Amino acid sequence: MHTKTKFCFWNVHGLLNKLNDIDFFNFLVSFDLICVVETWVTADNLKVVEKFFSNYVTSWVFAKQTATKGRPSGGVLLAVNRVFKNAEIKQNNYFKYIHISPANGQPSVVILPVYFKESCWRSIFNKVENFLVECNSEVVLVGDFNSHFGTLNSEYAKNVKKLDRQSMDSKIDSKGKNLVQLFSDYNLIILNGVIKGDLQGSFTFSGQCASVLDLVCTSNLDLIQDLVIEDRWESDHFPLNIGLNNIKTSNADYALLPLQKVMWKNTEQFKVKINSVTNTFKIPTSLDIDLYAANMISGFYSNFKQESLVTFFKKPWFDRECFTARKKVQLALKNWKVDKSSI
Repeated sequence: MHTKTKFCFWNVHGLLNKLNDIDFFNFLVSFDLICVVETWVTADNLKVVEKFFSNYVTSWVFAKQTATKGRPSGGVLLAVNRVFKNAEIKQNNYFKYIHISPANGQPSVVILPVYFKESCWRSIFNKVENFLVECNSEVVLVGDFNSHFGTLNSEYAKNVKKLDRQSMDSKIDSKGKNLVQLFSDYNLIILNGVIKGDLQGSFTFSGQCASVLDLVCTSNLDLIQDLVIEDRWESDHFPLNIGLNNIKTSNADYALLPLQKVMWKNTEQFKVKINSVTNTFKIPTSLDIDLYAANMISGFYSNFKQESLVTFFKKPWFDRECFTARKKVQLALKNWKVDKSSI
């Protein structure tokens, strides 16, 4: 049985530039709930990306072309795994968000992902405040705040919960102070540097000046089990792996398989295998359709040869030396997050 619900927030620095990296998409679809920002996806190129999220209910905010040349900027994807029966993507006057109705009769939970873009930082701040004023649910606020907080936390965290926050980023700016005051007004606690999995307050941004820009906040500590800043190199931001205490209700408790490419050598073999799989499964009226689909998919994958994930996205020049070098980069990145001087 699932012990927690997995939620990922990530400033991915583009999706279209990662279409050949199946490892990247397999990582994303390992989560129950997903929010990625800076997708750079527009309505014109949506089709080439949305196929990776076929197991999810998705909602897109398209990137905008703000200059005559170059790529679009911005873009947001919210995704909820279809096995969730009690989670849905909603929208009000301010944001799109994920609304969850727990089965145990507890208050509903709202996950509000935000991206404080530099060019409209104050506008986003005001929208977040208005959202919090009108929200009647438990709130998990998560996002890229483009602000520096040092070890600051809300008055509620310090004086009521008696929490001391750690952070690898000692810088504090006026935007960070304004946000901490907002968090104090609504009894929100910054969990980076406080909660299991990130007690040290790891860097979330690896640009010229390593920083903690991406945060998770809530007033109810019972909602969150842990927070892990994942070691991924595809963006200058690291993904936030947030473990929510189990709020999933579904008729079937199973994990959808990661993205794989089914391969076959000739059409006749393919037809034989398809028939062998489809003839195995009958559809009883009492069986949950999601479970039936999962069993059918599992049958297909078990009957077809799978192509290696490594060979799927590698280029002709990507040899063993390149693969080893990539592993070294990932290890160096992990060491750097612990101690920047270790590289």
